[in-house]
Amino acid sequence: MICSIHQPNYIPYLWLFNKIKQSDVFVFYDIAQYTKWDYHNRNKIKWSNWEILLSLPVSVNLWQEIKDVKFDNKVLKKHIQTIE
Repeated sequence: MICSIHQPNYIPYLWLFNKIKQSDVFVFYDIAQYTKWDYHNRNKIKWSNWEILLSLPVSVNLWQEIKDVKFDNKVLKKHIQTIE
């Protein structure tokens, strides 16, 4: 049996879907502590010759779990337009 665990992040990488496919059991570990400098709320997208860093502004307290982090939906709408 293959069990895989992953902490959620904004715009998951394509390899994550392969990881899920190859697993018998897959767990999103969203009760881990949110860490400020990781990619939980940001990710890069590539254009032809350059990259754009998309970041969602979040309101986070010390020791807060990933599942409890809140972000602004207006910014998310702008990110969707950028990706399109």
